[in-house]
Amino acid sequence: MTFNVVFEGRDFSRITQPPLSLKVECMRWTAFGGAQQAQVRAYGSPASLEALADWLRCPVVIYNALDMPVWWGYLHGVSVFGEMGAVSTSLEGMANRVAVYHTCLAPLDQPAESNLTAWADDGTSQARYGVIEKVIRRAHIDDSYALQLRDLSLAQLKDTQVKLQLQAMGHPGQALLDCRGWMQTLAWKTWQTTAGMIANTVGQDGTQVLGSSTAYARLAQSIQNGTALNVNSVDVRVRRQGNPIDNLALAVQADSGGQPSGTDLRSASVVGSSLEKERYPWVRFSFSKPVSMAAGTPYWLVLTRSGSYSGSDHYVVGVDEKLSYPDGTFRIYNASVSAWAPRTPTCDLIFRVLGVRETSLQLADIFAAGSQFLSGLELRVNSGVSTPPYAVGMGSCLTEFERLLRLGTVNTA
Repeated sequence: MTFNVVFEGRDFSRITQPPLSLKVECMRWTAFGGAQQAQVRAYGSPASLEALADWLRCPVVIYNALDMPVWWGYLHGVSVFGEMGAVSTSLEGMANRVAVYHTCLAPLDQPAESNLTAWADDGTSQARYGVIEKVIRRAHIDDSYALQLRDLSLAQLKDTQVKLQLQAMGHPGQALLDCRGWMQTLAWKTWQTTAGMIANTVGQDGTQVLGSSTAYARLAQSIQNGTALNVNSVDVRVRRQGNPIDNLALAVQADSGGQPSGTDLRSASVVGSSLEKERYPWVRFSFSKPVSMAAGTPYWLVLTRSGSYSGSDHYVVGVDEKLSYPDGTFRIYNASVSAWAPRTPTCDLIFRVLGVRETSLQLADIFAAGSQFLSGLELRVNSGVSTPPYAVGMGSCLTEFERLLRLGTVNTA
């Protein structure tokens, strides 16, 4: 079958075609994004073949004999053959936006903090090819080392990468074009979001009793998030004191004048006797169905016991007296005076609020963050599958997009 290969300008405009003879050798498609890869053999003069390196990232459309487009993408790499082998010029390994994710220097007996530098950009390269991000990972370096590594890497990677390939499969007067589908450009952007979690997970620095007397009838921590979130569970650090025979409950309540409203939006409980006595492990309170939290709106996590107060049999909650959580406050409810009051000294609860988001909506989020050349995303059905959107691994948008696609829908057999 005869195919016609047509180049377009980087802005998708019509342009004069290169003076070459082009033969399609193979085309591939995938269910996860359509056109994936095509290889095209080019024949022409040495000058016209060498000039193909200037066409990188230009759109490529392949038409069949009926003049119907059957494959579309962009020129990713070019290998020009000579007597000694081939000179390959490619976008592979290129990056014009670089950051360094590293663990900082720390004593051998202490955990090392992790840090991500600010991004460094090369605007000229980005205007020519689009934004291609790279996160470089290193262990046990200081901030100045990380910044120098970032800037040096950007200087080395901002331009197309050129390699000499000996014993390449080709002859002088030929070039092999590596074309990629547009979906592959989602791999050029990294995906990181903390939208699926609200948390204060610093090291424990203090404790607070709960349910030992009317003075400590309930504990509450206010929280809020910058984006809407459907919360399905909350974790806190807590242990039992003595042998309580009731349940420990956690509820989510709306805010009313700077304190819990008193009405549970959702609640869950654990059996008190199941808790540990000596340490403060994470204890999960899972709701029967998620509770919706609006963006920028304060809510309260309220802890209480279901049984009677007891000085010998009650609960002890881990807190943070360094006040590491800036978006909320901690309160204690005194049942004797029916009032909420601050703790002395002040603290924050140590907690993790875990949310879920439908995967179809997450796909839209990832597409919006990673798409530079695709015209749009059409979601014909909602997946009905909800997972935590939290992701800090700095993987590519393409990797995360395909991972969610593989989960299918709630009706997938």
